[in-house]
Amino acid sequence: MNVIEHGSTGSSLPLDRARRERVEELLARYPGLTDPEIHEILLFLRKGQVLEIGFLTSNESIRPQLDRFRADHARDLSLGRRELAVAAIVMLILLAAVALLWNAGATQ
Repeated sequence: MNVIEHGSTGSSLPLDRARRERVEELLARYPGLTDPEIHEILLFLRKGQVLEIGFLTSNESIRPQLDRFRADHARDLSLGRRELAVAAIVMLILLAAVALLWNAGATQ
């Protein structure tokens, strides 16, 4: 089983089919889940491997529950203020770099 570190939290998630299948089983029972089970789904959707999330979202048998889960937990699945601030700073740095390169190319 492959394991990957996620961000500064140091949390690790196994990157395998078993994790996705577990989340599929949980979603099949949604909304009748406990708080730890809901947290498990949220963690998978926020930090899981993109390919595994893609497989999950393509599973038509749980599509209605997944859609409802995403609607019910939209705030938990959206970017936080810190993440938005980091994204904005990165965009500004990239924009400044492009502007500098553009100007450097125009003067030659």
